[in-house]
Amino acid sequence: NAVQALAVGLDGVTVYLGGLFTDAGGIVDADQVAYWDGSAYHAMSTGANSGVNAIAVGRDARVYAGGTFTVIGGVTATYIAVWNGTGWTALGSGINNTVRAITVGADGTVYAGGDFTTANGVILPDQFALWNGSSWVAPDVDLPGTPQIGALLLAPATGVLCIGYNTTGAVAGNISGQS
Repeated sequence: NAVQALAVGLDGVTVYLGGLFTDAGGIVDADQVAYWDGSAYHAMSTGANSGVNAIAVGRDARVYAGGTFTVIGGVTATYIAVWNGTGWTALGSGINNTVRAITVGADGTVYAGGDFTTANGVILPDQFALWNGSSWVAPDVDLPGTPQIGALLLAPATGVLCIGYNTTGAVAGNISGQS
């Protein structure tokens, strides 16, 4: 079935993928999330119970996945989780709705966006949150209306965060920068 997210590992060879698939290359435990090592697909534990919309790799080689899942690799993780190479862990108590985009800063800060309004009880008016390694915080961003975040990109050379979002339900969104 559909692949909705791709990320390249730090080795420049490994490709992580997420989506709506139930196996990858015949690997049946690869529900919604897997990786390709250059020669074969591999499951990342037992996969997720629902779709994976976003994947990002941090400089520490941990892989972050977000989507519509509530369980990944047998671990309760509402809509977002991190893979340490052998297993999945929830990021706090998670987020209250779909994650559509993830990016990771050089300092390890995880940026997540989507259709959610709270993370660990923190109110997020712009459906956008930062994970600082121990808790979720609301970023200092004020997007117009009630945005749905669809894409995040942190430019490595400049540290500028680009946010793709829409407020009208249209397919195309807007781009906003924050340094």
